[in-house]
Amino acid sequence: MYFYKKVGCMGLLDKLMGKGEESPGVDVSGMFDGSLKDVKDPRNVNDSPALSKAIMDYQSPNNVDKLEVFTFESEMRRMPDFYLPYYWAATYHFDKGNFEEAKKILLDGIRNCKVKSVLCRRLGEFYFLGGDVENGLYWFFTTMMADTGNIDYHSHLYLAYVFEAYGMKKAAAWAMRRARGISYKLLMQAAEYSAKKKERIVGIAMKNKSEQIARKLEGFYTYAKPALKDL
Repeated sequence: MYFYKKVGCMGLLDKLMGKGEESPGVDVSGMFDGSLKDVKDPRNVNDSPALSKAIMDYQSPNNVDKLEVFTFESEMRRMPDFYLPYYWAATYHFDKGNFEEAKKILLDGIRNCKVKSVLCRRLGEFYFLGGDVENGLYWFFTTMMADTGNIDYHSHLYLAYVFEAYGMKKAAAWAMRRARGISYKLLMQAAEYSAKKKERIVGIAMKNKSEQIARKLEGFYTYAKPALKDL
């Protein structure tokens, strides 16, 4: 089965290959939540020794029981507008196979926290890794538009690999440049996922390939490139 319908396919293919990408009047309604914007928050993980230890313990290969969730939950109650406890509590539930609880926690955090973009991206990851590419892209797009401080490069990496899977070379290069710029600012080095993780992301994108997703990717790129400007 061919991916594109024969009628009208060349116009779309031209766009996907980088032609006519600056066309005006792109309708991105419903592609992302434009009302969400980060508010600067000076807090970090070092402000809570208990949370810092719980995160380290959770990521330890020797951790079997994952009891740190109780710390995550208590820190959510203590700091209801700080994103990190929500992030890790949701990660715990997702790792346990409870997507609905993970989603609920992230949506609560997006509603309550000053930094929203990181939680939006995490929700996008959960959708995407579960095979729901359209909802995953919705939250990746939302992340990029909400991330006013350029603090999260992961959504750009995901999107770069998805663009690549769709043959959108210019869009992939654009997303990768932004990912590297943000990661270098944060880490003093340009981050990129391992070959194995990239292969998984591309594989999910290819498995769920559709013309509808292609149009959303093309539309978002056409809109976001001038809207986000250079880093």
